[in-house]
Amino acid sequence: MRERRQGLIEDRGVLPVAVRPPQSVFDVLVEFDAELKQGDRRYYEPYPTGFTELDEHLGGGIKPGELVLLGGAQGIGKTIAALQWARNLAAQSQVTALYVCFEHDERYLFHRLLCLESAGDPAQPGLTLRDIRQAVLHPPAGSPADLRALLHALPAARWAFDALTGYWEHLFLVKGNPLYTTWEVLHTYLRNVIAEQGRERVALFVDYLQKVPMSLHGPRVLDEESRITVVAEALKNLALAFEVPVVAVVAADKEGLQAGRIRLHHLRGEAALAYECDVAVMLNSHAVCMGGNDLDLVVFTVEKNRTGPADVNVVYRRRGAQFRFETAVEVPGGRPPC
Repeated sequence: MRERRQGLIEDRGVLPVAVRPPQSVFDVLVEFDAELKQGDRRYYEPYPTGFTELDEHLGGGIKPGELVLLGGAQGIGKTIAALQWARNLAAQSQVTALYVCFEHDERYLFHRLLCLESAGDPAQPGLTLRDIRQAVLHPPAGSPADLRALLHALPAARWAFDALTGYWEHLFLVKGNPLYTTWEVLHTYLRNVIAEQGRERVALFVDYLQKVPMSLHGPRVLDEESRITVVAEALKNLALAFEVPVVAVVAADKEGLQAGRIRLHHLRGEAALAYECDVAVMLNSHAVCMGGNDLDLVVFTVEKNRTGPADVNVVYRRRGAQFRFETAVEVPGGRPPC
């Protein structure tokens, strides 16, 4: 028996990447005690999204270890909300936000941030993408074609630029590749930001989940349902392994697009998404929920919340040209129904 055990010990292999060895309860207790003594509260402190009324329902914001889904109809403002959340984490809480976008490249997202920040000056009408394009294509006569000239031509851009300087080292943008930006790549991104750059408070944003490809080294999965299941499980595991919140934008299926109001069960791959996520926030037009003609009012519905209330609604005004949501508003007729 002793010889057999010795042989097993000698033949033991190396654990796969991201797989942790077992810990005894005593070891967990010792680590927990050490964290308390060092004043390390990172795992327990929520990260405020900056959407104050929504954060109240989420227990202060999104939390380390959580997979948060942000869904809704096409064009409702899912990317607007996700990028604004990432911006708020970086600007207001000094959280390092990593935004991986499969729909837009880094330059386009940067332009959207300029537009978002420009609306912070009440004396300015706010910057638009068309304004930026026109300033780039038609610089003032005799001016150099550089960023300084662009800022001079657009007063709102100067305000936006000053705001960006407050967090530009805490917000990372990257264009996701639908063939190669697998969950292993996301794992590498997080490892590099946390370990190599020494960032302690980090959040990962994935825009959007259904475009994350399968691992190049894993089994070949042909149907979309199975692929989404694998990706959702992987993102949840990343949240737990690195103790960071992972926010994933999610798309609706064909039935959901025809239903009018998008609910959690309308998402592509709903069975896996509903099981794996800790929080699910669905965005819908207030006009669809309650009628009316104001298409810029958007209802944020918390449909799932493991650590707090669900089936609660908050209404925000979308400012589409500046890619931002404004403070929640009171709407005649009361809260939209759940």
